[in-house]
Amino acid sequence: MTRPSEPASLAESFAAHTRLQVGAATLDRMSGPGAVRAPRRRRRVRLRQLGLVVAVAAAVASSVALGASVGERTGTRRPPLAAAQGGPLDVSDAGQPRSAGATATAVFASYSDLQLVLPSDQVRLVGFHEAALADALPLTPAGSLRANDNTTKFRPPPDGDGVGYVVLSSRGRTNPATSAVDVALPPGIPVASLIDGTVTLVEHYQLYGRHPDTRVEIAPAGRPDLRVVLIHLTDVRVSPGQRVQAGRTVVAGAANLFPFGSHVDRYVEGEPGPHVHIEVKRPTSGA
Repeated sequence: MTRPSEPASLAESFAAHTRLQVGAATLDRMSGPGAVRAPRRRRRVRLRQLGLVVAVAAAVASSVALGASVGERTGTRRPPLAAAQGGPLDVSDAGQPRSAGATATAVFASYSDLQLVLPSDQVRLVGFHEAALADALPLTPAGSLRANDNTTKFRPPPDGDGVGYVVLSSRGRTNPATSAVDVALPPGIPVASLIDGTVTLVEHYQLYGRHPDTRVEIAPAGRPDLRVVLIHLTDVRVSPGQRVQAGRTVVAGAANLFPFGSHVDRYVEGEPGPHVHIEVKRPTSGA
């Protein structure tokens, strides 16, 4: 975002101030009846100078306020969760590796009897938000709520053990506040399967028509009526028909890092990074 520039009137005010000083000196040199009126005129000049200074100060304050307002609308940075919640957002206890190829086993969300485990034990943040399309099913977060920025749509369940999560602010979509979830990861961290199941789709596409991305869909074991969808993946290591295990099978070498910011970046402490976008849908849903 381009920072608001200093008001041009600040430089102009110095020129105006100089002109007023010259005018005051001219009044001092007046003779005759004008000399009697000079002190009164000088007082008027000083009042004009004072009014100009006040006007310049008001203009500067207005410019600063405008910059803050623009930053709130477009800056995409939320106050750090540590400040908002009284402590840092810690997900280091989200889960422990099960084997040499494992990542995490902590459940972070569910739909009906389907439970989703974290794709890594190095999660930076779990952020639920409104999905773009209406076919995404509402998820129930697990763990403890750290911030709820969509209070009109989301009523949190009781806190439980496990990872902390946030509910992102609304983007004006009509879908439920937890119909999608972004799991922020450090760059280069492998992404594991969230469930036991079978890969049904690996699709390479152009995000927003210009950024290479990959979508993976998995049919959960025992729930052929559902699909777990993951996007923003790179170096995908599974193929359709392959069976995967939750927390064990590496689905992708890393989450995709794009050259632009995302909504979830507002909530991640430190430098923005990649995230995996996750939804649960019906198998007949469109892409």
